Amino acid sequence: MPILTIKAPNRIENKVVTISQHFNEKIPTIDCGDDAAKWISQYASEQKMELGIAFHDAKQRRNLSKTHQKYFGIYPTLSNDATGLHSDFSSYLLVGESSINDLKDRAPEANIDTLNFRPNILIEGTPPFAEDEWKWVKIGDVVLYFVKWCTRCVLTTVNPTTGIKSEQNEPLKTLRTYRMLKDLRKISVDGTSPLMGINMAYHSGEKINVGDVVYVGK
Repeated sequence: MPILTIKAPNRIENKVVTISQHFNEKIPTIDCGDDAAKWISQYASEQKMELGIAFHDAKQRRNLSKTHQKYFGIYPTLSNDATGLHSDFSSYLLVGESSINDLKDRAPEANIDTLNFRPNILIEGTPPFAEDEWKWVKIGDVVLYFVKWCTRCVLTTVNPTTGIKSEQNEPLKTLRTYRMLKDLRKISVDGTSPLMGINMAYHSGEKINVGDVVYVGK
């Protein structure tokens, strides 16, 4: 593929379109133009699907009250401030490397990779699933706070390199044997999806570096 260069669009010169996200939530986003759409359509699909590239200019917040209201009483730190514009629940997903390794050991034939779970932040040197108990995390000068445990969907069963879905429904099949919610109130909103990682939101600070010491509060 030729290199694609995109000038960051703006709301005056470019078209604002609406996309549908989790729970059919409508999110305005800025279209990056026809050339970008043609490029990503050719690259990502052999079935001549019409795709596009959109841009978030950080000039608006979501209003979760219409689509996520049932979660507010269950997860009190979930709010409009906790979430990014194009994420399901929160701006950051944190996962312990040992948690993924534990899953790999339980399903060695599944070829599970860290990228199956797409974390923003991967933590080394902790026991498996230690992150389940963390309410606050400080990395570098950045402080994040816990929003909810991350319930995992069918996208985790798609190989991140080949794009091929697991015929055995892994890693969800194995996760469901030992990583399920037990609180009935949480099950009432999250259903029966298994857990891997924690959704976190931004509190303060500016910079995280690879290799930073991680401080946690429970």
